[in-house]
Amino acid sequence: MYTEVSSKRDYSWGERAMIVGSLQNGIRIDGRSPSDYRTVHVELGVVRGAYGSARIQLGTAEVIAAVKAELRRCDLRHQKSGSVVFSARISPVAGRKFLGSAGETLSDNLVAVLDLAYSAPGVLNFTDLCLKEGTYFWLLHVDVLVLSYGGNLLDAAGFAVKSALFDVELPDVGLEIESDSTPILLVDSDARKCRKLDTSSAPVILTFLCAGRHHIVDPNVEEDACCNSRIVVAVNADGVTCVKKLGEAAVTSETIDEVLKKAEKLADEIDGTLGETMNSSGTLRCRPLGVLVLFFCFLLLYLAVFRTSSPEVNQSNRVSLRSLLAVCVDAAVRGGNEVRKVRKLADLGQKSKGKTREGIDDPVTSGDLNSHRAMYSALVALYPGMSVVSEEHDVNTYDRGGPSSSWTSFLPGVIAGIPADEDLPLDELTVWIDPLDATKEYTENLLDYVTTMVCVARNGRPIAGVVHLPFQNETYWAWVGKGHSRNLNTDH
Repeated sequence: MYTEVSSKRDYSWGERAMIVGSLQNGIRIDGRSPSDYRTVHVELGVVRGAYGSARIQLGTAEVIAAVKAELRRCDLRHQKSGSVVFSARISPVAGRKFLGSAGETLSDNLVAVLDLAYSAPGVLNFTDLCLKEGTYFWLLHVDVLVLSYGGNLLDAAGFAVKSALFDVELPDVGLEIESDSTPILLVDSDARKCRKLDTSSAPVILTFLCAGRHHIVDPNVEEDACCNSRIVVAVNADGVTCVKKLGEAAVTSETIDEVLKKAEKLADEIDGTLGETMNSSGTLRCRPLGVLVLFFCFLLLYLAVFRTSSPEVNQSNRVSLRSLLAVCVDAAVRGGNEVRKVRKLADLGQKSKGKTREGIDDPVTSGDLNSHRAMYSALVALYPGMSVVSEEHDVNTYDRGGPSSSWTSFLPGVIAGIPADEDLPLDELTVWIDPLDATKEYTENLLDYVTTMVCVARNGRPIAGVVHLPFQNETYWAWVGKGHSRNLNTDH
């Protein structure tokens, strides 16, 4: 049984009918073809203390897999191989619908698919995990953590597990048998000597979503929520190793045959690309001289960007609004970073500023104050003469000494996305900042409502603004009469 889940909301009958009907006509709402995958990002070695780990981003889905290993005595006298055990957990930040039984059901589905895929003969060389027949073997614990739901979690988890196993480095352990048959483990003191796993036959897991006689790969959130029939196929270099049907809707034998043929071809392409990515991540080495040359190259590039793109107030005290808007984006993101940091602490430093007009306590937290300091400093450092007004501006001790702020390579990228520019008198401009909007919700951990905001006003009239949602990593700007942005890439 496969439980339908959506991280955002339920879909009406009309929405479901439109999505399913489009799929049956070979049309997808995001413009991809039925066999197109979203971009897959791979990062190895992301978990300290693990023998191997990987982070996978597939669209908006994000999954981490980590491998821990332990040596165990063989229970069977002639045991010749090690073993692998899977576990999965859905993080609460992945969505409210994963809390409780829905998250447990999805975790069970992930473990069941991984167990089935890696139990097939020949997918891993488990004999390499046995030190000596009948003595000790390596038991691998593969833990999967879903951080973000973006549809197609089975494939993302499969990619993460395969990448984490590729990243595994086991210590070089020797075995000596004393005269009384007592085994002694000998661990090499040189940490650089390690054993890699042979993952060349590890399977690629592919999910095919079925809508009538048609099927697609890599379903997004909407497609995943609106269809209740899918075929999961595990494929390695030898071909299809296992097939699992999920969901209640029936699937014809012709559809299964088509899926299996397409799975072998698609898995070969994905496995090749994934292998190239993992190999480049794991084998990239730099000589000291090369590092020095790269350092000077980046230094020259930074100076070029700084000199040509930094904001300036010209001799007539006029300001480029495009540059100012980019700095406002930067300030909102800096404030959001501080808001997230404080939210991770046990003590938010909450206190009351007084009463609202309605007689309700108006709370303030360390998140408000730290965000104010970061945003205020980011603006006044680059525009010393700018009038900056903050909701927390009366807290004078937080007006100075904030994080160092400078014109970085992040800002020209934002400027490039702003189509227009206008030079305005500095004395006519005021920047208003709200370091943390929805403080009450922030204290109640209702983080979807939390924002940091910046407004640019000319002679008291708003002309541009920025909204940053720190817990959703979304940032938007708008300029009256000039345009607005889609979500910006503000990871910095």
